[in-house]
Amino acid sequence: MSTATADPATPLRVLLVEDSPDDAALIARELKRQNVPVQWERVEDPAGLAQALGSGVWDAVLSDFNLPGFNGLDALRMVRGRHPGLPFILVSGAVGEDTAVEALKAGANDFLLKDRLGRLGPAIERALEEGRLHQEHRRDLEALKASEARYALAAMGVNDGLWDWDLVTDRLYLSPRWRGLVGLPETESVGSPDEWFKRIHPEDKFWLLEKVSSHQSRDANHFDHECRMRHEDGTDRWMLFRGLAVWDATGKAIRMAGSMTDITQKRAAAEALQRSALYDPLTGLPKPVLFLDRLKGAVERAQRAGSAPPAVICLNLDRFRTLNEGLGSQTGNELLVALAKRLEHCAGPGDTAARLAGDDFALLLEGLVSPAEAVNAAERVMGVLAAPYQVKEMEVHITASLGVAWLEAPDNPALLLENARDALFRAKTMGRDQFQVFTPDMHRDSHQRVRMETDLHRALDRSEFELFYQPIFSLKKGRINGFEALVRWRHPDRGLVPPLDFIPLTEATGLILPLGQWILEEGCRQLGKWSQITAGKNPLTMSINLSGRQMIQPGWADRLMETISLQKVSPRQVSLEITESEAMRDPDSVLGDLKKIRAFGCRISLDDFGTGYSSLSRLHRFPLDCLKVDRSFVSNMDQDAERAEIVRTILLLAGNLKLEVVAEGIETKGELDLLRKMGCSQGQGYLFSKPLPAADAEAFLLRDPSW
Repeated sequence: MSTATADPATPLRVLLVEDSPDDAALIARELKRQNVPVQWERVEDPAGLAQALGSGVWDAVLSDFNLPGFNGLDALRMVRGRHPGLPFILVSGAVGEDTAVEALKAGANDFLLKDRLGRLGPAIERALEEGRLHQEHRRDLEALKASEARYALAAMGVNDGLWDWDLVTDRLYLSPRWRGLVGLPETESVGSPDEWFKRIHPEDKFWLLEKVSSHQSRDANHFDHECRMRHEDGTDRWMLFRGLAVWDATGKAIRMAGSMTDITQKRAAAEALQRSALYDPLTGLPKPVLFLDRLKGAVERAQRAGSAPPAVICLNLDRFRTLNEGLGSQTGNELLVALAKRLEHCAGPGDTAARLAGDDFALLLEGLVSPAEAVNAAERVMGVLAAPYQVKEMEVHITASLGVAWLEAPDNPALLLENARDALFRAKTMGRDQFQVFTPDMHRDSHQRVRMETDLHRALDRSEFELFYQPIFSLKKGRINGFEALVRWRHPDRGLVPPLDFIPLTEATGLILPLGQWILEEGCRQLGKWSQITAGKNPLTMSINLSGRQMIQPGWADRLMETISLQKVSPRQVSLEITESEAMRDPDSVLGDLKKIRAFGCRISLDDFGTGYSSLSRLHRFPLDCLKVDRSFVSNMDQDAERAEIVRTILLLAGNLKLEVVAEGIETKGELDLLRKMGCSQGQGYLFSKPLPAADAEAFLLRDPSW
């Protein structure tokens, strides 16, 4: 058993039923990445689960399916046996459609695949809300049971309605209570059986007479049947009929007698319970368990008919949480109800609209001819949902993101829903108010992303990262001015991984923060070593890249200055490179920290200049020392007059602002000669040297080549 605790003061208490410590750690990291603070404990067998359930208080249970000696359904039954309302989510490497439906019917809140953990945080949030509603429903049910118990006590002295049917004379005796149950005066009566049968609902009459006949002919041992019966006030009441027949010596039924009980309230309560299990109480739309059941039925119908398979659209409201917090949950609920009505309007006669949870909805489309029709349906849904909503005399505008999937695996309908969710996730990552159609690469990307993310977390612990150094030259003096530190990942199986393959993922997961700290420390350590080698010469500089994610962390500037001080290098030798697009996106939030760092002595360089969206009015406010001209302008500039003119303009601008310029990506002698002619002071690129490991860079430095 292992335990880990998140930093925040009020983490969720999560019990992981998982036999793989690595998978448990992966789930915990994914929750941390999604800003879900957790305090978790792992168990891997029934004994451990029973002990944890008995000794701890939990907010949610996440369970693998295949476990030593038992499976996820066994775990679910154990959890439900002790804590009926505790949120339970199945998280497995492979969950078949039948397993998923069985788990949902058994009480699981959701199911996820391990290589698709992007919606784990929202799934837990929805499960917690369902748990809260379950507790409320349980209290209501207990109150109902108490009420029914009181009713039963009051009714103990009151007989059910009695009836006695003489089959020889075809006369029927009805007790006063029998007559009272259908709104007639409570007096005894003897008359035709029609007094009974004419009140039976037309849809139920055949089955009642069938049951009576079956018992009279001794095909059934007793007569017991529920059906609807018309009351004198015009309403239908559910009645339970019980009876026994008397036979003569020849085996012919000559008499039949029994009772009639009004079970209208009992039926209503049972139907309400069944409806609450299958339908969302807020919107009235089907819940996931019913949606999956209908999806399975749609696939089976399509297979039998040889027609096109169904499609699924998953949708999620954009920035609903912000609106819900700003206007209040009641307004948010009214908006969800209005949206559900529009979604039902979009559904055809054989289609199903469902609320999966929170502001997640789905639409099952049947009878489509081609995937293009599913795309058209998605466009139609977006158009319907985009119209403003009138809520509490306010006009509310909100958009939705959609994911569309067309069934390609008839043996696994549940995968269709997962594919639509993957497409929705892609739409969310690409912006708001759009839809994406599922493609197989989304599943591959999701799987590769999860695996690479796991490897990245291990890479830091296993020291798999290393810095390469690319020399930066003075173009006027022909000597090395310094190096740019560039991180590389030496993967044990994949070899040297290019930065573009892993840096974006470190940004998305937040791993860039510890990685960026390591780069700063290692780069400064190497700078200190090389500064001793070149003592008495021009002091070397080390250029180190900062990410936008680093610069929005509280206190980042103070930590950076402290790190440089501890490495015992001069701040004047450290050049911090910030990306133009990141710096200019929210300049006011980083301007003060950059000024503090520059006052400390560090140089500030604006990287990839010309590719972002800075303006001169904002550029001159920044405490800059250098502009780095992007390689896209330098490449072939000696052959392309337009590129050469762009570089010339940047050099002129830098001169007016009294900034140095470093040209990136110099690869040919012609580019170098033209840059020198234009007065560019520094440059780097493959013409001088590619990025080198530390030992090779040191050897290069000792040779000190001139260009």
